[in-house]
Amino acid sequence: MRAKSVLLATVLSLLAVGIILLLAACNGGGGGEESTGDQTTPTEQETQAPAETEEPEEEVAGGDIDPCALVTKEEVETVIGVSVTEPALEVIDPMASCYFNDPETPIFHTVSVNVLTFEDEDQAGDVFEFGSENFETVTGIGEDAYWAEAPFSSLEILQGKYNVSIDVSPDGWDALAIAKELAAIALARMP
Repeated sequence: MRAKSVLLATVLSLLAVGIILLLAACNGGGGGEESTGDQTTPTEQETQAPAETEEPEEEVAGGDIDPCALVTKEEVETVIGVSVTEPALEVIDPMASCYFNDPETPIFHTVSVNVLTFEDEDQAGDVFEFGSENFETVTGIGEDAYWAEAPFSSLEILQGKYNVSIDVSPDGWDALAIAKELAAIALARMP
């Protein structure tokens, strides 16, 4: 059992490193330009935003997915049968996460909805495929999905240019059934 945990930790570490390297390669490494220290001047890329991005203050992870808008507090409470805190958004681009925490221990995430946004479907598919090795395939959800029961109890879903994960805690629940139900709600609200 310990060897399986070590293998899982190694695979997850390699996935994280792969994602970081892939994102660095896609961003072009900065193009060799030096920073002028002026943080208020928009770059050429920022000034050429797509026309549909009219309210930048609402942008989250790639500009179009707010994971807190995919599943409501009430829906989470209905599915898991216990109270949770108001959703808490955390963005570390290109990933946005929405946490529904235990009200008695607010630092403990009861459910989280995470959206990792890529430039295109090919890039999302490559990262998803790399991460899915050695995990149980789940059918009927998104374009592809797998269940990573340990160490996080996470349903990982490929949907277009997005990798979506629904993480469920604590142990003792039918975490996969809960994750599937929440995933169905979330995916119905995605573009």
